Amino acid sequence: MVTSTPTTHAQRSSSSASVTTAQTLAQEWFLSNFDDNETQLAAGVNSALKNVTTSDVMCYGTPSIQRRTNEASPNGGCPAIYTSVNASCSCLTSGYSDSDTWEFHVTLRTDKDSAKYPTTLSSTDILSIDSIRTLLVPSNLTTLIIIGEGVYPQTITFVSQDQSLPGSTLPIAKTVDGTIGVTTV
Repeated sequence: MVTSTPTTHAQRSSSSASVTTAQTLAQEWFLSNFDDNETQLAAGVNSALKNVTTSDVMCYGTPSIQRRTNEASPNGGCPAIYTSVNASCSCLTSGYSDSDTWEFHVTLRTDKDSAKYPTTLSSTDILSIDSIRTLLVPSNLTTLIIIGEGVYPQTITFVSQDQSLPGSTLPIAKTVDGTIGVTTV
């Protein structure tokens, strides 16, 4: 579910003396759904993460670029529970709240893009990614536009929210309650 917050911004990591069971499960989910050095476009809170607090939801559920890598230090844009497992988050700060249309400009990530992980991006930025995880969208979203940028066709893959669960359905977008209003992709 995507929720509106007073201001959408990158979350800052902060250390905590103890980790809750929900946080441990969130870390395990993250590690099992990201390959090392993988960057995903994602939005919303997966059902496996329903028990984490709002402050532990990446980018408060708004669209974001999420990366896991052991090759570089995390950018500090994710909650601490994810930063501790080498996650970086770039929150998309404009163009997605209170809108019935979401538009993303994407390109396949290259090695030269590996150092470019600011904590915030805008809807006009070209997003360098490896894959698009099933987007959890608000029920009022009617149009989803994904534009491949560059000279050549993009070979970006789509991945499910829970890659370890068997199944043949791979929706591009869905709502938490299953009622989708997207009529144009």
